[in-house]
Amino acid sequence: MRLFPVPYSITEEEKLFGGYLSLRQVVYLAFFLATATSIIFSVDLLPLSLRLLLGLLLTGTGASLAFIKISNTGLDRYLMFAALYYAHQKKYYFLQEPREGMRSNGATSPLTIALHILWTDVDQIQRKLLGNNQGKEAAASCLSVSRY
Repeated sequence: MRLFPVPYSITEEEKLFGGYLSLRQVVYLAFFLATATSIIFSVDLLPLSLRLLLGLLLTGTGASLAFIKISNTGLDRYLMFAALYYAHQKKYYFLQEPREGMRSNGATSPLTIALHILWTDVDQIQRKLLGNNQGKEAAASCLSVSRY
């Protein structure tokens, strides 16, 4: 009998349990269901309604991590990528040279840079229009936003 090599599917997880669940999904479901049942049945310090609520939250978390996909990426990997993104220091190279009062190592967020640029520009415009001796009340009145 001739054997033909079958290429592995690297785009999807291999469904090991009944052809429906992968190993990752089974581990998440088993861990969170076991934790939920242990909280519901063994913790007598909390009232039953709170234990049931915690059990439902844990079961929902396990099911979410097992089955939800965002942009064809599992929720567990998506949350890991998001945590790594927010934990690492970022560098922004769109400013040629740092402005006065800014750090030059590039670790400042774009929102902070934009607010600093806006504030320094508004401050310079107010000094030109109002003079240096008008005080903070004039600056606050210039920055107020009118509603329709």
